[in-house]
Amino acid sequence: MAGQKNFEIDQGATFYTEIEYLNGDDTPIDLEGCTAKMQVRNSKGGGKIVCTLTTDDGIALDTETATFKITIAPEFTKNFYYPKSSYDLVVTDTNNNKTRILEGYFSLSRSTTL
Repeated sequence: MAGQKNFEIDQGATFYTEIEYLNGDDTPIDLEGCTAKMQVRNSKGGGKIVCTLTTDDGIALDTETATFKITIAPEFTKNFYYPKSSYDLVVTDTNNNKTRILEGYFSLSRSTTL
């Protein structure tokens, strides 16, 4: 079952966060050879995808600390749905097994044009 984490962000601004991927005993999970994908949608299970981030663009994996370093550029956050957009984070291991590790919402503050 995926973990739950909600974020509050400013619409139209760069968003950055780091997420550790740990076992139940707080030891890092091996991310060597893994890839990650995050999709942001208009609502949970919604059909409108606002943006997709991958390990090729927007998600950096730190295999030593088992950390996902996620950056979402302003050209994407400006299109997030007010008051909130849904996301999920999926990791694919070297055997092509996919695990949804995190899901939640981006709660938006309305911003003036940046």
